[in-house]
Amino acid sequence: MRTFLVVSPRPGHAVARAEFDDFLGTAGLDATEMEHYMLDSPSAQLPDLSRYAGVFIGGSPFNITNEHYSDHQLAVHEQMTTILNSPVPSLFVCFGTGFSQVTRGGEVGQTHPEVAGLTTVTLSDAASTDPLTAGVPSHFQAMTGHKENVVTPAPGSTVLATGPGGFVHMLRTHEHSWATQFHPEMNASGMKRRMSFYMNDGYFDKEDFERICAELDAADVTPAHQIVHNFIAFARDYSAQAHAVQAPAV
Repeated sequence: MRTFLVVSPRPGHAVARAEFDDFLGTAGLDATEMEHYMLDSPSAQLPDLSRYAGVFIGGSPFNITNEHYSDHQLAVHEQMTTILNSPVPSLFVCFGTGFSQVTRGGEVGQTHPEVAGLTTVTLSDAASTDPLTAGVPSHFQAMTGHKENVVTPAPGSTVLATGPGGFVHMLRTHEHSWATQFHPEMNASGMKRRMSFYMNDGYFDKEDFERICAELDAADVTPAHQIVHNFIAFARDYSAQAHAVQAPAV
C-alpha cells in the first residue's frame, strides 16, 4: 500500500516536526505509512510524488500578499505548483489555500484575518456531495490562525465551507485537490505547541496565550479531524483506481 507524504513549506526543523506529528497523530497512521519532507531552503526538491497515495501540505510563515518574495518563497511556490498540478491527491492547509487560488486566477487579501485559536466553520451546500466533508456536521469548531484569506476563489474552484463573516475556509481546487484555511490536523496540544514557535510573529498577543489555551482545551475538533480521515480514504481509493487503469492487461 502506498504511503502518504507531509510537505512542510517552512524553515525550522522543530516546528516542521511538530507539524508532521500533528498530521501523523490525527491521521491515525504509523510511521511506516507517512513520510515527511521539508521545503526549508531554495534548493529543496520534492521526492517522486508517484510513490504516494496522497500529499498533505502544511502551513507556512510566508504570505501570498507579501510585496516581495524571497528566493526561498519563490522556490516553495514552484514546488507547491508541482503538487497542485500532480495527478496525486493533495490537501493544502492554511498558506496553501491562498496559494492554490492565486495560482489558478483567484484573489487573496487581508479582509478576514483570524487570531490563533478557535474558529467556527460552516459548510456550504456544495459540501453535501464532497468526499472530504462526508459525515462532517454543518457547523464545527477548528483550530486556526492566519493573516490573509481568499477574497475571490479561482475559476473552477468550489467553496465547501466559510468562516465568520462569510470568508472562504475550505474549497476544492479541482477533482483531487482541496485546501482548508483552518488546520484540520491540529488538536489542542498541537495548537499550543505550534503557537509556542510563533509567539512574536503577530498571530496573537502574548498576553492572551493562557486564555487561548484554556479555550482550546475545552473545544471538540474531532469533526475537523474527519476531513483528514476522509482525505486518506479518498486518496487510497483514487490511487487504487488509477493503478488499476494503468496496469497492463493479462
